[in-house]
Formats: sequence, C-alpha cells, structure tokens
Amino acid sequence: MMTKFQQAIESYREFMSQKLNMTDIKEETLVGLAQMLGNAIFEADASIVACSDKNELRKVKELFLMGELNLTDKPELDAAIKDVCADMGSSNRKKHRVVFYYLLLQKLNTSFHFDNSASDIIAETPPQSMLLEDTTTSLETLEIDEATDFDVETPRFAEGIIADIPPQSILIEASAAQ
Repeated sequence: MMTKFQQAIESYREFMSQKLNMTDIKEETLVGLAQMLGNAIFEADASIVACSDKNELRKVKELFLMGELNLTDKPELDAAIKDVCADMGSSNRKKHRVVFYYLLLQKLNTSFHFDNSASDIIAETPPQSMLLEDTTTSLETLEIDEATDFDVETPRFAEGIIADIPPQSILIEASAAQ
C-alpha cells in the first residue's frame, strides 16, 4: 500500500509523462521538491499555483526562486514563470506546485538537491512547551533564562510551527544557564 506522499509523487509523475510528454523525469528532484514543500502538497490551495494571481507568481519568484534557490532577481525569472504557466496550460486549473517548480528548474537550467538531514531534528516531536500557537507568543513561554541569546522583540516563528532554532539547542542553552 502506498503512502499519501508516494501517491502524490506518482500523480505528479503521471501528469508530467502523460500531459506534458516528459520522458526523463528526475526522481530525486521530484521527491526533493515534494519534501521541501512538506505538508503543503496535501493542502488544496497551497499545492496549486494560480497563474492568474500576480501575488501568487510574485511569491513563487521571491520564496522559491530567490529564496530557496538563491537566484538574483532578473527578467529571466519572470519569463520562466510565464513560460511554465503556458507550458502547463492556461485551461489547466490544477498546476501542481511540485511540477511547476520542477519545470522552473528546467527552464532556468538550475539543479536542486533537497538535503533533509537538517530537518531530522525538526521532524522529532518537540516538547509541548516548544509548540507555539501564533507569532505573537513571547519567548517567555519557553522558560528560557535571560542569559540566553535570543531577540525577544522579533521572534521568528512560522504559523504555529516550532521556532526555527532546533529544540535541542534551546534546551541545551536553557540547561547550561541554570
């Protein structure tokens, strides 16, 4: 029995081969992109790229191309996004984000390798005190000594996800301060 993740990869591969006539699909890249996107590939809105939404295309450029791939803002990025929108079809309302990103990599002749070794720590279940409800939660709820070097004014949290500092380092720092 296939997992949801494997089913998603299979549907992307099927779409790419049947609808886009692609024959040389790099499994490592396809799986890496899906892993990078995480649970977003299972969410109806987040898993799809809306080419008619300029804000969406700006996010693709800024968050993926410039953010993840560290590419410089050039007209070529906008042209590649426009080309991928056309390649996937204007009538296609299901432009899967993983496939969209894969095609962008091809258009820009850019390679991608997702190294999930760094995410092993985050994949562990953090202590309950490390889970944060929203971005307004103060670091005081983490019960950290004042000697710990955190910017309490501008904590970096993402929508109910743990801090982008590995939980172990926070626990180690807090323990060392005692």
